[in-house]
Amino acid sequence: MKFCWIILPFLLSGCEVSSFSNEISLKKQELNHVKLSILFSLEGELYAYLAKDGCISCAAIEEQIQTIALQMDEFYFVDIDVDILLGYRKEDNIGVDNYLDLRLTGYPTLLFLKDQQVKNIYVGINEISRILF
Repeated sequence: MKFCWIILPFLLSGCEVSSFSNEISLKKQELNHVKLSILFSLEGELYAYLAKDGCISCAAIEEQIQTIALQMDEFYFVDIDVDILLGYRKEDNIGVDNYLDLRLTGYPTLLFLKDQQVKNIYVGINEISRILF
């Protein structure tokens, strides 16, 4: 009988966890997504976040990034729909105005675009955390 009283609270709390999971799922649908091929056609000031499947660093800050993205209108998760080139110096991306000239140096990457040009680039958890959190 004691076993039932110990298990009962966990069983009752399972419904709350499920509804919380559904709430997170709905919020993920509210996130802005844009294809890389059209990113530079967006006007105004915006942040564009690029992550890679299997990236441990990307997974480590995923929830924090999603929380920030839900609070900002001009925050986009970039769906990489074209081949992207790799580079060695992130500074080479300043002033880039099309995806063909973009050279990523690592993941995760956060781009700040203004007037359809890269104005700043942040690579890695530390740099992204300093600017967003």
